Amino acid sequence: MRTYVVLVLVLVLVLVLVLVLVLAWVRGAACACHGAAPTLPRDSPLCPWS
Repeated sequence: MRTYVVLVLVLVLVLVLVLVLVLAWVRGAACACHGAAPTLPRDSPLCPWS
């Protein structure tokens, strides 16, 4: 039973990590290409460097 709990905890941790990485990549990509259609303003709070 204990191994099952550890397995679930590791799975949740990995999912959260992947979600954070994907969100950071999407934010960086959206702010990097200013000529693209779904672009964000340079001073947007979603931009990592603002």
